[in-house]
Amino acid sequence: MPNVAHTNSHLPSRRTILRAGTLAAGFGALATLAACGTGTNSAVGGAGGASKTLSLQLLGADEKTIEFLKTTVAEQFKAKTGFGLELRTSDWASGFQKMVTAAASGSLADVVTLGGIWTAPLASKKALLPLDEKFAAWDENAAFNPNMLTDARYEDKLYAVPYAADIRTACYRMDHLEKVGYTEDSLPTTWDEYKAMAIKLSAKNGGPAKSPLSWFNDKSIGIQQSFAQLMFQAGGSYWDASGKASFSSDAGKNALDYLVSFYTDGLSDFNDVFTGTGAGAVAAGRSSAEYSGLLVYRNTKDFAQKPTPKIVAGPPLKATAAGKPVSSAWVNKFGVAAGTKHQDEAWELVKILTSATTMETLNERVGALPTRSDAVNSEFFKSLPEGFSKAGDYVRTQPTSPNMLAIGPAIKIVLQKAVLGQATTDEALAEIDKKVNEINGVA
Repeated sequence: MPNVAHTNSHLPSRRTILRAGTLAAGFGALATLAACGTGTNSAVGGAGGASKTLSLQLLGADEKTIEFLKTTVAEQFKAKTGFGLELRTSDWASGFQKMVTAAASGSLADVVTLGGIWTAPLASKKALLPLDEKFAAWDENAAFNPNMLTDARYEDKLYAVPYAADIRTACYRMDHLEKVGYTEDSLPTTWDEYKAMAIKLSAKNGGPAKSPLSWFNDKSIGIQQSFAQLMFQAGGSYWDASGKASFSSDAGKNALDYLVSFYTDGLSDFNDVFTGTGAGAVAAGRSSAEYSGLLVYRNTKDFAQKPTPKIVAGPPLKATAAGKPVSSAWVNKFGVAAGTKHQDEAWELVKILTSATTMETLNERVGALPTRSDAVNSEFFKSLPEGFSKAGDYVRTQPTSPNMLAIGPAIKIVLQKAVLGQATTDEALAEIDKKVNEINGVA
């Protein structure tokens, strides 16, 4: 049975400090994990030729990030512990499978980077060290966003410390919206308002966009992530208290009907797929809004024609005027291998990596929002649209099931059938329930 404990609580009422970026979810097949990793004792790229080193598995890092870790972070770590720092790098696409293989062979790095929904699959296989006592004793623990910590838990134990978040909400190209009478003070807040805006923006109605709304349809599971957020806004969940999939609920039905209507009404184009390179639909002007995160902001700055159109992050939507707004977050974290020979030193490295100053630098490099309330002093953060941090007040993370890495892609495949008219929404939701129950082993 999947772990059904996840939060739907809002973040603190004060302005939540979070930024969003291109954080990979790391989907792939989960192999059986055997022995956990062990610490390294020889210097491989370590600082200063130290006789003892601690290894860090880093994912998706560019050269400037690696240099920052090899110098600033490594120097702080050596001064604190006497250990050098060995960096192991990988891309996000293959990172999860590499970690699974390393854990099974006993060579997992002492400290590892975890993508969104990675915690449960690894923690359920005893690959990660519980950090509750260490985190509780840390005098900086109150600075961390509680909903981001939820994503780092499995079965009520904390296995990682979050450092970067991708907050998803409705993002708008204001030059398009202004042409049909919208301002930053009149952005949609409900599903009906969002749909009405799309109709006005449509080129067939004299608006500026060929397909006004993009649901972040990419080569991964972007559209599934958008659907899940709609389902949360409608009051739904992946499964009920008994562990049975509940996509066929009224909430799931309302969410999928709403999503599919954009495609059947010609307001979204399923064939407009973001490949990860070049201009996306909003940057190119084919769409006026996207259900996404900081990616659309950065992509527009990098690839839109000059002058660069202004991108704003709007308020999270609610299904009805009486409903509750919900945004979602995909959270990157640092965890400690269960089999490390240097637990204390590994924890010291996690504290350095998730300190306010280090977090500010890492977040700027990956284009993400910080997960602690005091990591707000970088020029990068101050330059971001304020709506991203405001949307953090309404975050709901994905459920912490060991099977989430298989569930997301399975849902996406069925969603495609509904969007393309190959299945009714009722048929698609019933199929999703069946597939998710099969994955979770629920009768």
